[in-house]
Amino acid sequence: MWKRKVQLHFEHLMEDSLDERSIHDVVKALSSKIRSRRRKSVARLADLSQDSTNRELMVKDGALEPLIKLLERDEGEHQSHALATLSSLASSHAYLRKELLAAGIVPATLPLLANDNPDIKCGAACVLYHISCDREGGEQIIDAGAGAELSRMLFRGETSYEEWVIQLIGNLIQDHPQMMQIIAQSGGVGRLVSAASTSSGSRVYAVRVLALILEADSKDAAGSLNKGEVQTMVLTAGGIPLMIEALTPVSGDREMGKWAIRGLARISMHDPSRQAIFTYHGVQAIVQMLWEDDQLVQESAAKTVAFLASSPVVGIEQSLSKSVPPLREFLDAPSNGLRQWSAKAIGNLAELGKELQMTISEEGTVEKLVRGLDAQSHWVKLAMVSALESLIKDCPANQDLAMTCGAMQGLCRIAFGLSNANSMVKIALGVMSMLCSESVDSQRVVVEQLDGIKGLLTILSNSGEDLVVSARFRMALKLLEELVQAPETINQVRSEFLFKGGMRLLSAVFEVNDPECQSTVMKIIFRIADGSPEGVIDGSLRDSDINNMVQALRSDSESCRAEAANTLATLADASFLYSAQIISSGGLAPLVELSYSGNINLMTQAAKALTSIARGSQENRTLVAEANAVPPLVFMMDMGNEECANEAVRALAAIAEEDQSNLLLLSHEPVLEPLVSRLKGADGEKARDVVVLLSLLSRTLTPKEAQMFEERAVHDVIEGLKEMVTAGDSDSQIRALKAMKGIADSPVCAQESILGTISSLVIFLIESKNNAVRQQASSVLSQMAYQVKVLAPNIREGGLPVLIPFLKGSSPAVGEQALDAMLKVFDQPKEGEESPGRAFCQAGGIRPLANVMTFGTMACKWKSAALVAELAKDSLEFCEMAVRDGLVTSLVRVLAIDDPECREAAQKALAILTGKDIAAMAQQERIQLITELLASKGGDSGEAASFLKSMETFSVASGDDGHHSASGSRDFSFGEASPSSNLEDDMHYSSCEQIPDSYLCPITHELMVEPVIAADGHTYERGAIEAWFRMHSSSPMTNRELPNLRLISNHVVERLIAKYVEGGK
Repeated sequence: MWKRKVQLHFEHLMEDSLDERSIHDVVKALSSKIRSRRRKSVARLADLSQDSTNRELMVKDGALEPLIKLLERDEGEHQSHALATLSSLASSHAYLRKELLAAGIVPATLPLLANDNPDIKCGAACVLYHISCDREGGEQIIDAGAGAELSRMLFRGETSYEEWVIQLIGNLIQDHPQMMQIIAQSGGVGRLVSAASTSSGSRVYAVRVLALILEADSKDAAGSLNKGEVQTMVLTAGGIPLMIEALTPVSGDREMGKWAIRGLARISMHDPSRQAIFTYHGVQAIVQMLWEDDQLVQESAAKTVAFLASSPVVGIEQSLSKSVPPLREFLDAPSNGLRQWSAKAIGNLAELGKELQMTISEEGTVEKLVRGLDAQSHWVKLAMVSALESLIKDCPANQDLAMTCGAMQGLCRIAFGLSNANSMVKIALGVMSMLCSESVDSQRVVVEQLDGIKGLLTILSNSGEDLVVSARFRMALKLLEELVQAPETINQVRSEFLFKGGMRLLSAVFEVNDPECQSTVMKIIFRIADGSPEGVIDGSLRDSDINNMVQALRSDSESCRAEAANTLATLADASFLYSAQIISSGGLAPLVELSYSGNINLMTQAAKALTSIARGSQENRTLVAEANAVPPLVFMMDMGNEECANEAVRALAAIAEEDQSNLLLLSHEPVLEPLVSRLKGADGEKARDVVVLLSLLSRTLTPKEAQMFEERAVHDVIEGLKEMVTAGDSDSQIRALKAMKGIADSPVCAQESILGTISSLVIFLIESKNNAVRQQASSVLSQMAYQVKVLAPNIREGGLPVLIPFLKGSSPAVGEQALDAMLKVFDQPKEGEESPGRAFCQAGGIRPLANVMTFGTMACKWKSAALVAELAKDSLEFCEMAVRDGLVTSLVRVLAIDDPECREAAQKALAILTGKDIAAMAQQERIQLITELLASKGGDSGEAASFLKSMETFSVASGDDGHHSASGSRDFSFGEASPSSNLEDDMHYSSCEQIPDSYLCPITHELMVEPVIAADGHTYERGAIEAWFRMHSSSPMTNRELPNLRLISNHVVERLIAKYVEGGK
């Protein structure tokens, strides 16, 4: 009876509707010793587990443990129902899967994968699939060694359980890429392709697993497999056309299309795979996926396009051009991944050709990329700046558009943001360099608005010794190189760079053996130093820096050697200090070695450096010559390379300038013929160097060489000197003057035409506003004046105009030499020649002669008066012009000087001009004559009277005619005129002692009325010194340049003179 009741109760439990108590009893029956009851209860639970409420009650009532124990019993039907129930439980909630894992579901289920019963295998795979949906479950499955069995099951291709096996493998690969190795190595890739080719339910899952395997391979999870080997397996097995087919609408499965595009996105990283995609006409289908409304699909399609656009496949750009519109729209998408890959795709597409680049640039693409520079995501920002780089490359229109959109500001934030990765900073700096290389406005924005120099120096200073040659460092150097190229910004760049210690930061590069960086650094130093104001860069480089650059002259890199020579040349030009450091660092020897190298570029740069060093000082020129630099430089003139030869000529000119020993050394080399030949075809700066060198060499020529020089070169040399003088820049004028020194000492200067031309050029430069030019011109003129004295006997009287330039604005010494030469011409008169007086007037010599007579030394005064007498002897024209142009006034002043030679010469000249002997005249007659003479220069008698009143002293020594004063020392004198006196009353005899020298003006030798002190400390009459300053900036007493032309009234001397005059003296 009891057994019957139990039987009825159990049958009731098997009914459809059960309460909580009943489920508890069914669960309890799982542990029954009666097999039939266990069978029925597990089957009942399999049915009940389809309801979520029942599943929770089962777990609550402890069903997990007995169900798992049933799996361990070799009872096929019981195992199948238990697996079905456990599968339902595992698919329910994550907390239920945790309960199952805790109960040991994985070790209990794994052995069933090897069961002979296909249904049990399928159930076990299904349970493990659901368990693998959680990462912890997947780890237990992998750790338990399920991979090998799963790969065997996959390889068998049993359709009854293949779907669950493939899904399980997919889950395991997704979270545990090492599973990919097991599948790939066991040949599972080919089987997956086969499964995806069928029309079974496994197809979509096979495509998914293929995509996941490819993704795992791209994440460097290949282990023992080589990179890209899985991609090759998929390609070989025919996976690409399969995935392309899955993209088409014919497939009708959006889920499969999603996984197919993911797989293609990964496999397209593989070069052969990109070719296969193009071959199987997959590009159009991939582009079509960009229009899907699934964001992940769009991202995968954009990624695929990005990789395809990097392919060298011919013709692919035409197929990909239709992807531009959606990609452009995706640049503003909310998804970072979609923005990133769209930007990458656009960047790669822009690299495919100019036409596609311009197509992409339309409709605001540049503006969107510029906005993307401020993206929060690092990867988006990196993609945006990379795409911008591709879009503006070699495209001025896009560069201008990028600048208009404010790209430089965004780029600076990336480049100078220290938290950004090196790769991003490198690209940003590269784009900035690109913009700056094409636009001065870009350089101004970086330098003036964005404090770019500070940012670049920060990058350089934060690189450290271990990162000194990093990509960030290299690109910072490149951008800095671009910024120092523009003349418009170089001054500001130089100022900030030097102020913030940029030179010291750059010098760290020399400690690292990187020739490329060293070359760039030296280019930057070259631009900073080139054209810098004197003294600006002094001290910014240490001795060790110069020594490092000298060492770079022997670098294995040709560009490094060339830049070192070029930079050292500029530094030597910029500062004498650096030229001395170059020499002390042993720089001459490697420079001479480079000039012997046979490499045109290196030889040219070496010659530049030797030129700059030689121009530093006399000592430098000597050391350069002693380093045996002359022979290779002479050889370089015949190398056949124009630039190399020009630099060699320039270097030789620098070595020979103002160094007689070097000039003699050079004269022993075969240089004259090549220099004369080069002169014919040279122009501009090239011709100047040849002209200077030939001029210097002219003083060392043998008679035969001098003849050749006169016949073939002298005319061109003179024309070259004229061009240099009229060029306007002081450096060219000073070089021309130095060259003229050579001409002045050469035999060709004996020709009147050459002497006249050279002297005219020198006089033109004496009036220069540049102090250095004036001093050099005075020096040359002095040298030529001595030469003139030697040549004077050979000059015809009609050739006197050749000497007139030596009177114009020259120093007293030069003027005296010129007067000596002119007077010497008259020592041996030559009959039948043109009147010297007329030639002298026509050449404009009267005014210079009057100036020398007024402002010159005592010797100049009497010699100029003597010259007037000689010139006036046979030329009425000269006499008329002498009176008209004020020469008479100057003679009257000379006549007033208490010097026998001056008085005698002036009296003689005036006697010839007037036909009257002033010394033999009575006082009243003299006054009348002088008044007439003064009035004859073009003014009226009132002007003459005014002139006489302004004279402080005028005296003529008495003769034997009885017309002399009681004292006999002076015939007459003029005092200062008073308002009530007339001209005669202003003249009175003086019987007093001689006037003190301190009261006389050193220029006019007359009593001063308004004494003033000049910067040289001497006191002059104001009118006389002001007249001197109108033509000179030097002291009349010392002929040295004055620091200023200010005049200060000397009231002490003025009072002493007034007291002296009032005392009757």
